Amino acid sequence: MGKRSKSMKRKSQINKQVAVNEEIKQDSIMLTDEVITLQKVAKNAKENGKYNDALQALVELLQINYVTIEVLYEIAEIYYLTGDYNRTIMWIQNVLNKNAAYKAALLLSIKVEILRDKMEDALGSLNKLILLQKENFEDEYEEKIQDIFKFSFLELDERVLQAKYPVIWEYINKETINRQISNEDNIEVFKDTIEEENDEIKKSMCSSKNQKTLDIEVVQKSVMEKNISLMDKVTLCHTLAQDYFLEGNLKLSLGMLNLAMAIDNKNDLTIKNLGSVFIEMGDTDSALACFKKVKEKDIMVAKIMRDLQQ
Repeated sequence: MGKRSKSMKRKSQINKQVAVNEEIKQDSIMLTDEVITLQKVAKNAKENGKYNDALQALVELLQINYVTIEVLYEIAEIYYLTGDYNRTIMWIQNVLNKNAAYKAALLLSIKVEILRDKMEDALGSLNKLILLQKENFEDEYEEKIQDIFKFSFLELDERVLQAKYPVIWEYINKETINRQISNEDNIEVFKDTIEEENDEIKKSMCSSKNQKTLDIEVVQKSVMEKNISLMDKVTLCHTLAQDYFLEGNLKLSLGMLNLAMAIDNKNDLTIKNLGSVFIEMGDTDSALACFKKVKEKDIMVAKIMRDLQQ
């Protein structure tokens, strides 16, 4: 039997095991050596994009009666990452059946329903998530909820929101939705500082008006020689990469992002920007590989990945 046939058979076995949408009974939970090993296997496989292997390990956890909300949610997220949105919703429901207040599952549900163009369901889940946030405030979810409001699907008639989604309507109109406005001055000062650093580098290196003649190594060296923190150097790389990208200098843009990755290879923004540059360069395989590495995949990343895989 060929590798492809074996892989298909294995995937079929996994799907048969996890596709059963029955009530999952939680037996006694013990953190045994086997459980710890399987958890590590699932985590490492997921981080390396080996989703079938991660799913296999999670299924084995269920088979030895290690049934926790975290395991159920991980299965849902694996299906989300592979684009199997029907099974994602099924496993999200398994999670919510055990804990209707599990915010991560509701947030994932919103993302999936948007991707499936089921906006009514997405708004229903968002309504519940905001209500839970009112009862138990968490900064992490406050930021993610506000991110959702950036998308046009929420531009509904005010009367519809008031009638069908009162919690969303109240949230839109409360002061916390504009909380970041109070920090605008500090943000602008920081942006101005970064822009000054950006201009200084460009002026010090440009003997010609032609930006495209700049050497990547010279730009990278100039950034590393700046007397600023590593975090600020990453931010400076981002602003320079954006400038060069908009100027059409993709080589320099890529060079700045590669430097940012050398400083911090776990930075989601850097990875997403790399993916965007690769798309502009026509290298869809490299772009997809980048977006797969993004840990916090928002709706836009999911959509981009979906388009790249088509």
